[in-house]
Formats: sequence, structure tokens, C-alpha cells
Amino acid sequence: MAIKDFFSNDFGTSDFAKNERLLTRYYRNDYKATKNAVINVAKKLGYEVVDTNDQFKELLISGMTSDITISIIAVSYYEMAVDLHIVTHYLLSMGRGINHIEEFYNELDKNLTFIHKGVRNNG
Repeated sequence: MAIKDFFSNDFGTSDFAKNERLLTRYYRNDYKATKNAVINVAKKLGYEVVDTNDQFKELLISGMTSDITISIIAVSYYEMAVDLHIVTHYLLSMGRGINHIEEFYNELDKNLTFIHKGVRNNG
């Protein structure tokens, strides 16, 4: 964990993240199954689903210690990428946002068919 992560309250996942815990996760499921799994995991972890936007395939969830925007990107009909952007509400976060992301992904892995993290290197 970088020093700035100790103080930051804002974390996001991406295909090219330097921290492996912040790599986008890919699942072999359709949009509806992925969205339902995200909602179920959010509720299981104590988050309230504030908004779901099927046009942009985004969900906003809110909890006591953080707010998370979840983007579901359709790579193909049966392959979805799930990106998380979290803003925590700690005075000193000590990188807890990364832990929240990892916990969310671990629960999602139990409910969906995990394929890989980040962009595949085909070369």
C-alpha cells in the first residue's frame, strides 16, 4: 500500500491498477444476473441501494462508512466487467477503502462466475 493510500478516502478499480487488489474483475454472466448479484452482495454487506441506472449500467450504494458507485460494463452478452469507485467517510482512512473493495469483490466472486482480473495479456 502506498503512503497516499493511508490518507486517501477515494479509491477506484481499473484494468491497469498498480495495486492488484484494485484490478477490475470480469465475470461470465449476463447483465441481469450481474446486477442482481451486486444488489444482493450490497445488502449482505449492510449497504443500501440508493439508485440503479440501467441505461448507464451503474448502481449507487451507501453504507455507514462509505458510498460506492458500481459500473457494470458489458464486454459481450455473457461477459461483464465490474468496476467499483468508493468514497469512505473516515478522518484517516488507513487504506480501508481498498479493504471494502476487496471484501465486495470476494463476495461477488461467490455469486458469479469469475473469469479474470484486469486486462488479459494476449501477447
